[in-house]
Amino acid sequence: MFPFIKPYLRRLIVQTHPDFFHQDPLRKQTNANSLQTLNNILQSNQRTPPKVTVSFYLKKNRRKPITSQIINESEWTLANSFLQLCKQVDIPVLQSDKDLVQDMLQKENRKTVPVKSVKKDFADKLHKQFTSTRPHQWTANDIMNNPLIMFDADVNKADMIHKLTTWIPELEPNKWWGKIPVLVLSSPVDNELCRGMIVLDPRMDLSDLKHYFQMNLDRIMKEHDNK
Repeated sequence: MFPFIKPYLRRLIVQTHPDFFHQDPLRKQTNANSLQTLNNILQSNQRTPPKVTVSFYLKKNRRKPITSQIINESEWTLANSFLQLCKQVDIPVLQSDKDLVQDMLQKENRKTVPVKSVKKDFADKLHKQFTSTRPHQWTANDIMNNPLIMFDADVNKADMIHKLTTWIPELEPNKWWGKIPVLVLSSPVDNELCRGMIVLDPRMDLSDLKHYFQMNLDRIMKEHDNK
């Protein structure tokens, strides 16, 4: 997987996580299957199957799924179709990433540049789409404007945001805020799908959160970096 794909994959997981649909088994299973299929393709070096269709229900629109075809004929056609999927689920894609993929597709078609050598050069560059600095005083806007945090529909969002504005300064946010996806879920989670993510229960108090971060943050950050 190209390094620049990873931030988009994390945001896709945040927006389509199966546990947001724990009351709807069909939608939950659809998203779980598609995420697993997509992750297997992106993590594998194999070029088979050449085309796969994935479907996702979105938290903000649960009536109809988003369906997209993932073309796995080469590394760059895979990257291109994945970015198209991101566009369908309203994940912003950097213009520089779009240009890179289109440029490499053109070169690939002309067969003038070996794709593997380009990938090796590009893999040495770390792509960081989302960065943030610690605010002096945390507000509700700081929470709501973080694209990497998502709340379960059953969570009292306003109450949780109010708590977080008070508690986050005590949780070493400089290590993870704006870098690690955060899921606020009211039901049990699939640990495998949540690898590299911070998972919060709205019933936690500040002492619970401190204990959770003390016991899990280093592991989560390692999983996030290796994902």
